[in-house]
Amino acid sequence: MSNFFDYLKWRGDLTFKQDEINEIDIALFTQIVMIPYSIHIEMPLIDTDKKITLNELGKLVNPFKKSYMEKIGLILPSEIINLLLLMSESKRYKDVIISNYVSDICINKEIQFTAFTVDISKDLRLVIYSGTDDSIIGWKENFKMMFKYPTEAQKASVLYLERVSNYKKLIIAGHSKGGNLSIYSGLHIENNIFKKIKKIYNLDGPGLTENLVLNKRNERRFKKMYLYAGQTAIVGYLFNQYENEIVVHSNNVGLYQHDLFSWEIEGNRFKRNPNRSKDGIYIENKLNKMLEKMDSVTKEEFVDIAFRLLMYTRSDNLTELNKKKFKIIKSYLNIDRNSKKLINKILLELVVDKVIFKNLFLSIRERNVKKKIEKKMIKNTK
Repeated sequence: MSNFFDYLKWRGDLTFKQDEINEIDIALFTQIVMIPYSIHIEMPLIDTDKKITLNELGKLVNPFKKSYMEKIGLILPSEIINLLLLMSESKRYKDVIISNYVSDICINKEIQFTAFTVDISKDLRLVIYSGTDDSIIGWKENFKMMFKYPTEAQKASVLYLERVSNYKKLIIAGHSKGGNLSIYSGLHIENNIFKKIKKIYNLDGPGLTENLVLNKRNERRFKKMYLYAGQTAIVGYLFNQYENEIVVHSNNVGLYQHDLFSWEIEGNRFKRNPNRSKDGIYIENKLNKMLEKMDSVTKEEFVDIAFRLLMYTRSDNLTELNKKKFKIIKSYLNIDRNSKKLINKILLELVVDKVIFKNLFLSIRERNVKKKIEKKMIKNTK
């Protein structure tokens, strides 16, 4: 199997003038935008004129390599740090310009929005939205998609695209929630900006909770939008998807096909799967039917209860939460009877389903094993 690192060895010595940008290049940038840079370094913020080459960024990150690996969280693969460093030293990426960095994570506003731009040439700019990070508030905002449209991050994505659109050609992309923001911003941006967009990439991001009428305007816009998802993808088939669909081959199972490092690469593109798996189609139908049966009040109540349980632990992120499992149990025991009934009903419906249990809960266990292996690797990192 070939992955991102194999691709870098194969194509890293060719500039974009020698070999034009492709879907693997785009995917690489959707990964490195998720690094929590502000822990150790200053990034070129959107409200300044500062810019930085990827080579310069790599030199700033390298002294803190081990620290970033330790703090990257439970969700993101620690390989992202090595990916950035290799990209920053390659002929292909070292001179691209990173700017307009935004990282707005606010409990009061209930928003987690991160993005940056990548200038490939004088004419072409990539607008890259980040997926969900390790923050609890970021995950709450994700779940709020079930009953709120638009979310704060979705609104922010349109404003961001307006501010950074002063290029002849644009490509919009993101992984996970970043993919959703790419679609949302592309759909709601003014027409004079949309005309500049060559392509929009949604890499296994959830769809739109709004049921759209496919009029001429929307159909024209969706022609530029592409959903990439694994053969048994779960996240990418939540809600309503209208983009062109590309099924890629992942070497992971169930939920962890969401990890782009598991997507197999052939040449300068992801390996295609002829069809989605039966499990994938079954899970999509099951989850979407569950959501359809719940009214917006019930959805909001469920999200509120679930995240009150998590906030009781006084954890800001999933890494901290993982160390406080007993506090979650304690907080569950203290909630009222009706709240328990709602939580139990929804979770039980998922747990007793054999297909969902295999692809969701068992894959979480496999991921935990992988994280333990990563921790050992980090200890040996200089």
